[in-house]
Amino acid sequence: MSAGTAAGYSEASDADARVQWPRVGVAVIVCLEGRVLVGQRIGPAHGSGTWQFPGGHLEPFESVESCAEREVREETGLAVKVVAQGPYVNAIFDDDRHYVTLFVVAEVLVAEADATGVVPPEAELREPDKCAEWRWCAWDAIPTPHFLPITQLRALGYRPTLLP
Repeated sequence: MSAGTAAGYSEASDADARVQWPRVGVAVIVCLEGRVLVGQRIGPAHGSGTWQFPGGHLEPFESVESCAEREVREETGLAVKVVAQGPYVNAIFDDDRHYVTLFVVAEVLVAEADATGVVPPEAELREPDKCAEWRWCAWDAIPTPHFLPITQLRALGYRPTLLP
């Protein structure tokens, strides 16, 4: 038995892993000009049709901050910097998937400027098989239905301090 198997880690498929061990998800609350970025999930993945923050799975030996910055870049093309850690939630989905989701707050790094000042970047749809659209919303106007971790986060009464 390998050390990884002895410690409970298995190289099983995603379908097998969902009933064995919780996965760690990182959700990034990207803030810009008093709004947050949300996307609508689509496809065969769990939560299809719900609204989520950018994010994904924490990879082995990856820091939470590196994961957050990587996932936002991969999904939206935006460069961000994590500025705060948020709470976590323990999400058990109806399809027997179990995730511990770690929330972080990030700011967009704006590199472009014109004669009037900073030009806010637009989120690109880089994974159209997983996300129908990206939308900037006020915290209290995030579209519904929410992805389960966002529902749980809001139930905690959490609000990022970067928002008005």
